[in-house]
Amino acid sequence: MTSRFGLRAATAVLGLLLPLLLAWWQGCNVYNSSLLLPGIGEGGPEAAADAGATCLAKWPQPPAQNDLADSGEETWVVAMQTVNVGANPDAGAILPDSGTPLPPIGFDLDNDCTCCTERSMNACVTGGSCVGSSVVCDDDAGRDHIALNIFRVVPNASAAANAGMQAGQFSILLQVSGYNGTLNDANVTVALYVSNGLVGIQDGGSVTPHHDGTDMWTVDSHYIATTQTGGTVPEGTACNGTSACQPIYVDNSAWVTNGVLVARPEATLPLTFGYRANIGGALMKLNDTVISGTLHPIEVGGGPRVWGIVNGSISGRWESAQLLSNLATLPNPDVDGSYLCGTDPQLGTLYHSAKTYICSLQDIASIQALDNTMSMCDSLSMSLGFTAESAMLGTVYTVDPPPSGCVSEAGLWSDTCQ
Repeated sequence: MTSRFGLRAATAVLGLLLPLLLAWWQGCNVYNSSLLLPGIGEGGPEAAADAGATCLAKWPQPPAQNDLADSGEETWVVAMQTVNVGANPDAGAILPDSGTPLPPIGFDLDNDCTCCTERSMNACVTGGSCVGSSVVCDDDAGRDHIALNIFRVVPNASAAANAGMQAGQFSILLQVSGYNGTLNDANVTVALYVSNGLVGIQDGGSVTPHHDGTDMWTVDSHYIATTQTGGTVPEGTACNGTSACQPIYVDNSAWVTNGVLVARPEATLPLTFGYRANIGGALMKLNDTVISGTLHPIEVGGGPRVWGIVNGSISGRWESAQLLSNLATLPNPDVDGSYLCGTDPQLGTLYHSAKTYICSLQDIASIQALDNTMSMCDSLSMSLGFTAESAMLGTVYTVDPPPSGCVSEAGLWSDTCQ
């Protein structure tokens, strides 16, 4: 149903999507694998949704009531340590159009199961929730995660990112506050930050993570609200235990149901693993984002309980125009000083091959209000799985992304599928 495209084009697009392919990530420290949280795909809300008769894999709704009558008091932070983008460990063995099912990561975002199987046919409609490209099927639980196809032609795409996170080079941080510490809490706050590495890495040295809840991660100022005077929070500002680093991307009405955390930040979520990796301005902007994961209590060295997250996922709608335009920030490894631009004569064929494939995967509208109105498909559904371990907020450390390499008199390079 989807067309093949060259491995070279696929690899270039993969460099944009997430910093997962950096073979030059050196100095990854050896760590004790027993410190890692359990892997994805061992149950949790996604597996539970898939086990029923309905085809809709939905996140848990808020609990009817809290397990405790009083308000929550716990505040804690987790840092992502593994991601799962469903990558194939042997590039070339599984291509995007091979028919092999995608991994069960993510949720039904548009309340529509396209191309459902007999198993769940009674609860499904067919035809898709938007028009404008070839029909792209959900899985048999209705999960919207079609962009995972792009990662399938690159070997060990998740492994490189995991090595970098576990070595303390970069991560995504979640701060949970107002939590009552039980299986059900109808009102918690969840904030998302991006880190450019453990505290100390900004000095150019090697920092060894402990993976015991004491690791302090830097916070990128692009994810912190401006000061009262309108300025940016200064470099080196301490974020842990202070109010200096107010988040931009936050859900003050998140909840925990049967031990599963759910957050729905209203703002478009710019997802990146920090800008320290040498891949240009790779950025994934997701609309209608759902952050979910099973809370995992951990006892560390006889001390107080800390929290981790297993069976986690971040899902959303990735506008194809944003994806295509952001290709212009990706350096071309074959031509020094060149970027992946549709106007570049050396890369035009490569860019258009990537564009053709990306546009063929459009399966969802960019905003929820357009679902099932037969509006044009203008986005790709995306979901990545993750696990996270207990951590601490450190100090502000920002690494600005390089500018687009495709600037002309007309301005920055941009493109759409239309």
